[in-house]
Amino acid sequence: MGLRNWIMKEPKPTPFNLNFGRYTDLYKNKAKYTAWDLAIEHNNQDNHLESYKHLFEYLTDEKTNNFTYKLNDDGQYTFKFYQGSKLIVGHTDENYFVAKVKIAKCKAPNLSVFRKLLEENYNLKYTKYCLDEGNDLSLLFESSHLDANPYKLYYGLKELSSLADHKDDALTTTYAEFDPINNAHITRIDSHVLTAKYEYFIKETNEIIRHIETNRLTAREHVGSLSYLICSFAYKMDYLLVPEGKLMQSLDKLITLASAEESNPMHKNISETMSILHDYQKMKESDLVDEFYNSVYTFGVTSPVDHKHINHLIESNIEQLKWYVSKSDVVFSSAVCSYIIGKLLYENALPFYEKELMHLYYRITESTYFTTCGYPGLVKNGKIIKKDVIKELDKINSSMSSENNGYKLEYNNLLWHLDTFGPSFTHMVSNISNDR
Repeated sequence: MGLRNWIMKEPKPTPFNLNFGRYTDLYKNKAKYTAWDLAIEHNNQDNHLESYKHLFEYLTDEKTNNFTYKLNDDGQYTFKFYQGSKLIVGHTDENYFVAKVKIAKCKAPNLSVFRKLLEENYNLKYTKYCLDEGNDLSLLFESSHLDANPYKLYYGLKELSSLADHKDDALTTTYAEFDPINNAHITRIDSHVLTAKYEYFIKETNEIIRHIETNRLTAREHVGSLSYLICSFAYKMDYLLVPEGKLMQSLDKLITLASAEESNPMHKNISETMSILHDYQKMKESDLVDEFYNSVYTFGVTSPVDHKHINHLIESNIEQLKWYVSKSDVVFSSAVCSYIIGKLLYENALPFYEKELMHLYYRITESTYFTTCGYPGLVKNGKIIKKDVIKELDKINSSMSSENNGYKLEYNNLLWHLDTFGPSFTHMVSNISNDR
């Protein structure tokens, strides 16, 4: 490279430290699965403490320091781990394995809340709500060593931590009687990251309202189009922005309202849907300070699926996609594609390579957001940078073919115009082949 070119070369952007999507514990290495097998083996031999040690190894993610444990002088274990906004602590003694999490500080009794929690206790499989000695609302899980097999402990700890992580925001943001507790490990995102997320959120909100009002989608005959538009928006915000608290719950509500079912038809929910969107439009950056933060997880919140599930979702929406494509309706053909990609990421723990594909889709279709956040652009001046996208596809293809049962991508039929890329990408995903 000549001196002039070296001087004139644009500096390489530094990506923001961002997380995307809902956490999954699906992607573990071989050492973790070996630890799980050893936990089962020692449990079958009634070596309970040794079984617990290997279970703890299985749950530990060394990159995030999510789980720590210690063998004490008395020969028993103490441990702690994180799940989002919650810290879970536990110990073993001569007879029991015990774990506990404080959900919220209870300043005063709220009978309606306590009644609901008492009813929930009957539906919980492993844990129970309680008020502890400090008058804090807590969840408790305990098991005798005799039946504390790794499966029971895994699902018991998962129920305990996942429920607490969801419940604390719901209580502390809704009821004045509850205050947050044990959340000092949460770190707020940097101000420039918050600004990027806020500006993108408001831009997308304004855009979807404009589409709805321009196309008059509030009429009953357009509820299908409206459902795709609303859900694709909510799924996209959930994956790219990773909101917590009230905004996450609000996006969940949007998805519920827009998921047209016979018992919950979309045309009856239009008014409430638009009200939520207009509330978003009025938000200020300061309103979202508590919605975005960095947290550590131990258990995934979604269930794993295989490629057949991905194909099934595509097939169930393919006729609608074909219809919009035949009408050259770019807005709604793109909405259907984004709906499929977003729903897969929102509801499932996808195989690693398929998840990489879905992320690449967003890097292309939401390129402005990614470049704002310091990521290398895959779109320039409204045109897809084909050679850079192919490099990314080649990386995924190479990994899939060598490590994932021979699966490979056939991307020669991709269309490289932004208006037609989405449908061709969806078609590519549905036709992932196995050459073995």
